[in-house]
Amino acid sequence: MWRPSQLSSTSSKYIAIVDALEADIREGKVLPGAQLPPQRELADALSVNLTTISRAYREAERRGLVKGTVGRGTFVPSGVAKTLEKPKSTLFATGAIEMGIVFSLNHLEPSLEDGFAKLAAKQELSTFRCYSEPVGLPEHREIGAEWAKLFGFDVGIDRVVVTAGAQHALTCTLMACCTPGDIIAVDCLTYSGMKNLAAMMNIRLAPIEMDKEGMIPTRLRAACTSRVIKGIYLMPAFHNPTGTTMCASRRHELLNIIEEHGLLLIEDDPYYFLANEAQPAMSSFVPGQSVFIGSFSKILHAGLRVAFVVASAPLRERLAAAVYNTIWMAPALNTAIICNALVEGVVERVIQAKISEAMRRNRIARSMLPFSANTVFGKGFYVWYQLPQPWSGYAFEAQARQRGVNINCAEQFAVGSPKIPPAVRICLTATNTKRELTLGLSRLVDILEVGE
Repeated sequence: MWRPSQLSSTSSKYIAIVDALEADIREGKVLPGAQLPPQRELADALSVNLTTISRAYREAERRGLVKGTVGRGTFVPSGVAKTLEKPKSTLFATGAIEMGIVFSLNHLEPSLEDGFAKLAAKQELSTFRCYSEPVGLPEHREIGAEWAKLFGFDVGIDRVVVTAGAQHALTCTLMACCTPGDIIAVDCLTYSGMKNLAAMMNIRLAPIEMDKEGMIPTRLRAACTSRVIKGIYLMPAFHNPTGTTMCASRRHELLNIIEEHGLLLIEDDPYYFLANEAQPAMSSFVPGQSVFIGSFSKILHAGLRVAFVVASAPLRERLAAAVYNTIWMAPALNTAIICNALVEGVVERVIQAKISEAMRRNRIARSMLPFSANTVFGKGFYVWYQLPQPWSGYAFEAQARQRGVNINCAEQFAVGSPKIPPAVRICLTATNTKRELTLGLSRLVDILEVGE
């Protein structure tokens, strides 16, 4: 069990203990899932009183470094990597190669000035200075409803809500449909933004075991039988972080359970265009108990923050209230630029350009990364890379950070205390040039070859 190797003499004793623990976690010396010694045992080992250790453990829990479980002890939680993640501005300042955050080849998009100019040629931009309805302007929702046909929906504008991106849509969905203490079933490895949002809103996540097809139906059914599950969060088209695309039969197995137990389906598919096979959205089969989130941040002008949400009439009204009570309305000017790009075919052209570039970058990664027999390379913006023994994802991420490369370990996506696979998510589309991409990959290869 952990013992601090050195304590600062300039801080209070209990703060020095916590600082030492945080440093060891950052350096990969203490891994997620590690158990800390009982308080009295550590007090004896450090020759301090029990009160000092108790204060240290409370401070460590406040920082998110540890989590106490009655009857089991104190552990380093699986999500500690996200807790310790530096602000993005700091990462940029260090000159690190970004292969963690999924940027989306923004250089392949038309200029924002071009989008403004095309929109201004069609209508007076001053019309967007005023407030509008929380659900969005009718003309924008009409385009959103037309776009939703791509996912198997045949709905009118009364089923569409405009939000300020997918994360805002998730926030509004949980605000509108859940109360503190409700349980949402998720993949045992899931989008970290959902983890953080649920924690902030005191919504519990039930991790469901996965296989190569995604969430395992029998595990979901067992969870629904043993506890009251309010809803389920899925990314079936192109899963984050694993890149899995759920097959049609697996989707229908899960849909049967969703209908049987009356679950609210929250379907989030920002990477739908990366799937090898286009399939109807799962939500289109259960329109009365689902919220579908279709966002554009990975396609066009991520900074504009635009998403269309498709929901049943009752849910749509609650979502509208949530939009009103968060930002009143998604900025209509931003939405207008995206809508105009949809109408003019710009979105489809940008998607094809990004897929071509992503495939090129996948070929580079396949040629460089060793031990990649279990890694799927195709057209994804990121790859889920299985590490060789004895690496853990957390330790490898720590080493990569020391070498100036930012990646995301499996622990950042893990929910609960599952058996976390030794894997990392490597984003291939955040670097601006082939040279930067190959430099980042070569540093990762060096770590693998040297073994530290």
